[in-house]
Formats: sequence, structure tokens, C-alpha cells
Amino acid sequence: MNPLIRHKSWFVIAALAVSLAACSGGTSSTPPVASQALTPTSALAGVVTATSAGTTAGSAKTDVCALLPADQVAQVTGLTIGAATPRTGLFGPNDFGCVYGDNDATIDVVSPGGTAFYNDLATQYYAGNYSQVAGFGDKAFQDVTDGSGLVALFGDSAFDVYIDNPGDQLTDAQVNTVSETLITDLRSQLL
Repeated sequence: MNPLIRHKSWFVIAALAVSLAACSGGTSSTPPVASQALTPTSALAGVVTATSAGTTAGSAKTDVCALLPADQVAQVTGLTIGAATPRTGLFGPNDFGCVYGDNDATIDVVSPGGTAFYNDLATQYYAGNYSQVAGFGDKAFQDVTDGSGLVALFGDSAFDVYIDNPGDQLTDAQVNTVSETLITDLRSQLL
């Protein structure tokens, strides 16, 4: 599936959800302060909370592009990967990610809120058109329509990797392996 459509669709859904929450008069809970001790399962939530508590976006802990530079993504995938551009907030305020080239690859992290994001992707966006990936994260799935990436959940942190695979240079299994490697590399730097 075209990643631009995928990401624009979720941006619209996220914007609608924020608008509805604002209209409902709901209250938001106060995020934990950045100085709270982090457990391994909450470490990513703490990283994002630190961003909302004042750490500038693009710092070493929130800049996916700095943590996984384009040359590293190209080396892992074996594909030509363009320059890295950081992005935040595409899927809501707790999303940070990176776009490589003209959507050669994208990597997004949603935390906290990854569980809801993962479930929404599985049930609404992919509507069951995915295959479960056993043994990676708390749960994970790969898009079965084009095998272009992997969505994995670790605690309340979701990782969404998309890899443009021109001419099907990589098999679905290879895309899965490459996606797992990129997520593992990113997680090792965030924990």
C-alpha cells in the first residue's frame, strides 16, 4: 500500500480523534515528569514524556533519524535509501519517526499509546489483512497485501516500519527480518 496514503489516513484519523476529545470536554491526565525512574517496559514512554515535558524534539533520544541514519538503514536493507528527515506528531502527539528519501522507508514510534495505535492499525487500517509474526515483541504483524513492513508492540510502545521494495528485491520474509533488525537497533538505543 502506498505509504503516503497510509500515513495521511492515520493523520486524518488522529486529527479527528483529537478534535472529538476536545469537543467532549474530556480531561487529559498529567504526564509523568521526565525525572521518574524508568522500568525497561516503560522506558520509551519516559523518553516521549521527556519530550512533552520540555526536551526539544530532535534530541538524541527522540530523533529516529539520528538513531538510525540513512546509511545504516541502507546497509541493513541492502536497498538505496535517500536522506533522512525527522517527523513528529503524524499519528498524534506521542509519535516520533523518520522518513528516508521519497518514502524509501519510514519508521515511526508511538509511545505511550502504542497499544491503541497497534490495535487501530490491525483492526481498522489493515482490517485483518495481515499475518501475525510470532516471537517478536509482545505481538507483531506484517502487511500481507504487499509485505512492505512490520508493526510491533513492546509494552505500550508501537514500532511501525515501512520499506519501499521496488521490484520486490526482498521477499516478504526478508522485509520482516530487516524490519525486526531496524526495530531492535532502535530499541537498543532508546532503552
